[in-house]
Amino acid sequence: MAFSDDVACVSELLPSVVRYGAGGEVECGVRALRSAVTDPGNTFLSFKRLMGVRYSDLEASGSPLSFPFELVEGNDGFVEMQCSARGSPVRPVEASAVVLKTLVARAEAFTGDRIDRAVVTVPARFGTEAIDATREAAAEAGIERVVILQEPVAAALAHGVDDMDKVAEQLVLVFDLGGGTCDVSLLECFDGVVEVVATAGDPFLGGNDMDQALARLILRRAGIGEPEDPVQLCRLREAAERAKIELSTAASTHVLVPFLQGCEGLDVEITREEFDEEIGDIMDRIAVPLRSLGDEARLTWDWKPWDPDAQAAAAKVDKWAPPPRKVTQLVFVGGASRVPCVRALVQKMVGLDAGGVDPETAVALGAAVHGGVLEGDISALEVMDGSYNWMLHQRVTGM
Repeated sequence: MAFSDDVACVSELLPSVVRYGAGGEVECGVRALRSAVTDPGNTFLSFKRLMGVRYSDLEASGSPLSFPFELVEGNDGFVEMQCSARGSPVRPVEASAVVLKTLVARAEAFTGDRIDRAVVTVPARFGTEAIDATREAAAEAGIERVVILQEPVAAALAHGVDDMDKVAEQLVLVFDLGGGTCDVSLLECFDGVVEVVATAGDPFLGGNDMDQALARLILRRAGIGEPEDPVQLCRLREAAERAKIELSTAASTHVLVPFLQGCEGLDVEITREEFDEEIGDIMDRIAVPLRSLGDEARLTWDWKPWDPDAQAAAAKVDKWAPPPRKVTQLVFVGGASRVPCVRALVQKMVGLDAGGVDPETAVALGAAVHGGVLEGDISALEVMDGSYNWMLHQRVTGM
């Protein structure tokens, strides 16, 4: 099997996209992403949301997952991705291993050293099977020792690496909206210690859902139906993603898709206001984990103060339950968190403006910081994984 990396187009960011060719070649990153238009059935993206997912659970969830490739049930009951180019399905673990192998190769080329240890980040909502699948992918990539770090913890480390020791205590809310998942986490940072307090999220919600909603809006504006051809459908979604990105900084954008099925060419103007209205149901879903997190961690929101009377009886059960608290810092993670209406909603609910960490690279930087801590290169930082449930007082402190 020939392996191809983006050597000619290396950048700080590596798209988690993998393509399998009929000749046995495997492409990863930007080069593979470009093939999503011409070869969507053999180009795999957003597969992280499929890690450790059983096919039966996927069917039972009723979640609106949509991929340009076919999902099938593997012999072990887990989800696999049909791949006509190689004549057999691809496991999400295999695709993830290709991405990790690419990153390892780049790191070795940069440092000149052999890389066999790594900090690998995962969404806060990953369960045991998803984490096990991640470890398996790392092993297939040649990583002999892997440390799993929750992505919100990594973001907090990136956010506070310069001043974590200077502030007595911070309560940091990390809002992570990537391509396929939405995670909200609350962390306490004090005296160089980072502790996960609570997590909530939606494993089937992300920027890809916005792309699909925008694609539907574009088709309605053009007065045509959804293309049946996978290549044309992929071109439409690619145009929708570009439009979403442009609408993050512009009030309107032109969407051009030549030779689309049903018309000679598609050319429509979409405004940010129209886009915001189209993703209204997605915004409602984004608010759900924020509210859930607030209730679990007894937060006082600007938009809805925590009601002590409503929880008075339950609070008496747990003498260790902390008093209502207020978030002191807000951190955005993930490219989809750049969408203006998303940022506005979260900032309004939390009552804070976000910090200046780059949403695209915060998790990677935090993983590097944690690696430095483990190697002894960075001191006075300690990560404590766990969650606080005020009914069961399952704190990592043991209280």
